[in-house]
Amino acid sequence: MVKAKQDADTLYGVGVNSMNEFRVFGPPGTGKTSWIMNNIKAARKKYDAEDIFVTSFTKAAAQEIVSRDRGTLLPERAIGTLHAHCYRALGTVELAEKHVDEFSKDYPEYALTTAYDLDDPYQLETKPQGMNDYQEMTKLRSMMIPMEQWPVHIQMLSDTWTEWKYENGLMDFTDLLETALRDIDRAPNNPSVGFVDEAQDLTPLQFAIVRKWAEHMDSIVIVGDEDQCLYSFIGASPESMLFPMLPQENIRTLTNTYRLPKAILDWSQNLITQVEQRHHKDVVARTEGGEVRITTASTKDPWALLDLLEQDADKGRSSMILASCSYMLHPIIQMLRESGVPFHNPYRKNQGAWNPLRQRSGVTSSAVDAVRAFYRSDPDVWGHEATDDWTVEELRAWANFVSADAGFIRGAKKRLREDDTVTISDIFKPEVAMLFGFGTEEERTKWFVKNLTAEGRRRLDYPLSIALKNKKMLGQNPRVVIGTIHSVKGGEADSVYVFPDLSPQQWREYNDTGIDTLRRLYYVAGTRAKETLTLCSPSYGVPAFPL
Repeated sequence: MVKAKQDADTLYGVGVNSMNEFRVFGPPGTGKTSWIMNNIKAARKKYDAEDIFVTSFTKAAAQEIVSRDRGTLLPERAIGTLHAHCYRALGTVELAEKHVDEFSKDYPEYALTTAYDLDDPYQLETKPQGMNDYQEMTKLRSMMIPMEQWPVHIQMLSDTWTEWKYENGLMDFTDLLETALRDIDRAPNNPSVGFVDEAQDLTPLQFAIVRKWAEHMDSIVIVGDEDQCLYSFIGASPESMLFPMLPQENIRTLTNTYRLPKAILDWSQNLITQVEQRHHKDVVARTEGGEVRITTASTKDPWALLDLLEQDADKGRSSMILASCSYMLHPIIQMLRESGVPFHNPYRKNQGAWNPLRQRSGVTSSAVDAVRAFYRSDPDVWGHEATDDWTVEELRAWANFVSADAGFIRGAKKRLREDDTVTISDIFKPEVAMLFGFGTEEERTKWFVKNLTAEGRRRLDYPLSIALKNKKMLGQNPRVVIGTIHSVKGGEADSVYVFPDLSPQQWREYNDTGIDTLRRLYYVAGTRAKETLTLCSPSYGVPAFPL
């Protein structure tokens, strides 16, 4: 933040007092990223691009800033996660996580694994002890808790892991941070101004680095919302955004939400104000109205959801279905597939179960690629690119799922694999080729469905059920998003459905010290909604959070 007049969109603080840390609290939908971009623009009026430093908790948030900036304000290397900045500052580093299998081979008693899904921290499936121990060790290090206070078995793991890393010239992800805190006094390029996004999810170790580097800056701007702190399981603490105490002139709260109508805002405030330690925020609703409603749908019996989703679709609304753990979504996903309802998770595209309709590029084809290829001549699917002629790749995409006795010419499947000039009349007998040349789409579809292989029926059943309802949906992004609450942080939808079921681990936390953690989790879930928030019912016999 730079010296200039104060206005509604920017906060300038250099010279206000002797403290150079400024804190910006941004409740859901208040435009934190836009605020950061406005302040970067303001800073560029005083500072060179190399003098500005931007970091965030996740790579996605960093990429969002990069995409908005488009290189016009800052070089891309000035924006990144704190791990990325530390990695570049330390030079060439070989990461231990790439060699964890070698460690487990050398020390089978630990059977260490570093695989961990930040989007599904409360999964029901039993995790290997090596994963639990590694996570606990990393969390303790990230919280900067002295080793003598660690459980003995974690101390033993740490000693063995540290010695093995040293012998092999390796560093792990936490080493990057610890080494940077110990050895690097200034942020890369010695910047004058720093911006920290998603600050509520930084660990004490990460905050220590940021504040150490800030000692050599004119100002550091900490942007986040402690009410949306979701990563306490890796060591993040809302207190890092609340302390040390700052003068009031160093604090700004973004109060206008561009997402939440009054009914949903009121619901969210009733929930989050039960958290004892937080920064008070007077948030102004986007508009009057909105709706908070209840449904009998539960994770184990979700069928009441279908009518509501269809109503959303009829109104042209987007929908989002959220649960605290991925295993809770399995019956809902099964219902959506059986009913031919398209869904995806654009925030986690690599999660296959949440993105069954994703298309592939390259040699292999997905199930939806095959069905889209079959309907190559249909404008509902392809628009102005619809054509009666298949490329050989498109022909292979769907014909490989057709039974050999469905009218193929002898040797056709071998030719289809090997001949890049093959056409439909080269592989099918005349009566089948005539069907595709002169038959109706209904006749061709009936033939295709009847003659699918067992593998074809298994893989293409879902995209075909969508096509039979409305082929236009094969060429569009689904309007239904599904995922864990952690996976959609930062996302939004017109209509949001929240399931309250808790995993055994969450229930233990609920009855111990985790009530505020769960309040923040469901606060984040409910504040994804722009128009309607639907509170679903708990499953019978399953503990649930009181929404």
